[in-house]
Amino acid sequence: CYKIAKSMGLSQKTSLFASIAFLATPLTYFLIYEYTYYQEIYILFFTTAAFYYYKRFLGTEEGKEQFYFAFLTSLSLGGCSLSKLSGFIIPLVLFVAMPSDRIGKILRGLIITGLTIQLIRKSVFDIYLGTGILIGLLAVYCIYLVFSSRSLEFSARRWIYTAGIFAFPVIVVVLWIFYMLTIPGVQNYLTDLFVSLKFSQVSLSWPGIELPGTLTYLENAHTASFFSSSFSILVAAMFAGTWLIFKLFGFISSNKKYNDLLLWAIFFFIIWQGFFAMNSVRYLTPIIVPLAITFAIGFESVVQFFNKRDGKERDGLLSYLFITASAYLFLYPIIPLETVFLNFHLRWYYAHTRLLSLLGYILLINLITFFLIWKEKNFKLSFSQIYNKKFSARKILSGSLIFIVIAVPFAGQISLLASVGFNLKDFESTYSYDYRGSYQELIDAINRLGFSDNQIILSINTPGLGYYSSQPIIDLYMIGFLSDTGLYDASVPLWTSNVSKNLNFFDKYDVTMFVALNSSHNWYNAYLEDIYWDYFIFRFIHNNDYFTFRFTNDEFLLFTINKFDDFIGPVDVLVKGNSSQSSLLAYAPLAANISDDTASIETLLDLTGISTNLPISIDISTKYTLSSNGSLLSANNLEILPKPTEEIFSPITLLSLPQQTIFIHDISIEISYEDLYGFPQIVTHHLVPIVGNSVNITWINNSWFYDGYYGFQFI
Repeated sequence: CYKIAKSMGLSQKTSLFASIAFLATPLTYFLIYEYTYYQEIYILFFTTAAFYYYKRFLGTEEGKEQFYFAFLTSLSLGGCSLSKLSGFIIPLVLFVAMPSDRIGKILRGLIITGLTIQLIRKSVFDIYLGTGILIGLLAVYCIYLVFSSRSLEFSARRWIYTAGIFAFPVIVVVLWIFYMLTIPGVQNYLTDLFVSLKFSQVSLSWPGIELPGTLTYLENAHTASFFSSSFSILVAAMFAGTWLIFKLFGFISSNKKYNDLLLWAIFFFIIWQGFFAMNSVRYLTPIIVPLAITFAIGFESVVQFFNKRDGKERDGLLSYLFITASAYLFLYPIIPLETVFLNFHLRWYYAHTRLLSLLGYILLINLITFFLIWKEKNFKLSFSQIYNKKFSARKILSGSLIFIVIAVPFAGQISLLASVGFNLKDFESTYSYDYRGSYQELIDAINRLGFSDNQIILSINTPGLGYYSSQPIIDLYMIGFLSDTGLYDASVPLWTSNVSKNLNFFDKYDVTMFVALNSSHNWYNAYLEDIYWDYFIFRFIHNNDYFTFRFTNDEFLLFTINKFDDFIGPVDVLVKGNSSQSSLLAYAPLAANISDDTASIETLLDLTGISTNLPISIDISTKYTLSSNGSLLSANNLEILPKPTEEIFSPITLLSLPQQTIFIHDISIEISYEDLYGFPQIVTHHLVPIVGNSVNITWINNSWFYDGYYGFQFI
């Protein structure tokens, strides 16, 4: 950040101020603290390096140095493209942002125009009409910046170098795309993300998050309102909303002087608005540096305005420390003050919805900063006046502000620990979720298995698991739930009611480990609502004939697959009422408390893999005893069903629960059919309790209760 600012011709003081702003930006803090296992740190490094080296390349005369900077730029852009999906757009942003000759300006203008058309098309249908209008206005400004910037002299040598610079990242992207297209569903996903429209009508309402739309607002709180999303780089908590006015002055002061800086920030921002506005704010990581520099330029322009107005020489040190330190009000966040005693995550939400209150605090802090700049000489607040040999209260004040800027990130951690009584487990479960002990236990369990590094883990909401375990991951949460993404494809069958298709998919792509959530995980309720009952595989993994239970703690369960043979039979056995239900397979992590008038035991059968055109016979025998009768009883069911014409499980009720405690000892299932060649076939399954000699459903206070653990296993 400092070197880029210096290369732009900014003073040493302004460059230093920009570096301090970069470090004090809340998003920078959270990149280190929360997102170390994501690719954002890498793409930030490579993006910043690419802009620095390309600027040096343009400013270097012909010779070895020019080749050296061209080579480093190309490597940096390749690093961007390899870091993550959004890194593909960094070469475009760099080409558009940097100065060029007149031919280059025309190409840059065409790139902005062509991409903007698609961005507006996507946003007005898939996000909001207002977002499309905003993108259009910003794109027009970007075109103005391109054509109002200085023109370089035409140089064939520079164009040859430029072609070489961008050849490497283009090759990287093409090779990556060809490889990814071999994975089922990826083509649809990329098409849906960048090309296709989800909706056929213009969106006239903002689709942002609401309460209680999610369990955490750390990454997506900016989407709570159109204003906070559209001006997120100015007012969002992650970008220190109190810097708003100085950023605006920075944008104004940079116009025509530092167009490359503005294009870097604004052109990337409009691409983010079109494709990623409803996603995580961390996707804006590549523009932290230009925003920090813009803030420093804005602050220096205000200082110079006052200097020219009255002829005094201010350096703005103490006022800069004050406004910079105000960024820490957004770390956890503290403003608006009326929300300070709410839950940590809710405070993020309200910091983006109580806009009038937020803008009031921003205005107050900025007015104080302006006053400190104005009265710097009167109050003797300049550097030379503070740091003289005399001891003074001003020296204490400036020292305190310096201490705040440096120490608050550490003090913040200490205060959070204090808020939970220095209980590390409580702290990790609330604030440092992906470094907690139970997560490390899961990683250790995976590593102990010693599986090769090409074998895939299927999991839910386990960010960083691939990084820590060195295994590829399919995370249903991180890809946005399959049924809502472009991965909703016939060749990716995880949502289908067909066990054999899932097993074949696992076999083909080496999906061998499965991580489910246990009841103490803080995302457990959402897991039950969005995953557990909708994606049967997280209940079927309790089938000990096909899977081996490897590890559990209070948050996670780990399984490995035993075989990939086609399956016919019971996918699940349930205790079921109108208000509650639970799986009765082994280690099912869900208790049931059924207070309805009736309840039953039900099984879901997968008959989709049967090769027959004739009816299928299902004979089920359930052995049980009652609290009022110790004699062994039997509920026998004989069902004749047609083969399912679509991928759907066949439910069969085994018995209705009596209003007393029932002890289920044994379930036998026999499936008989005649195959396409006329030969009789029989598939049998036998389920017994995993612990003891019965699975108990107790009758307490006029309700049936099942504790949710240690149900049936297959023998």
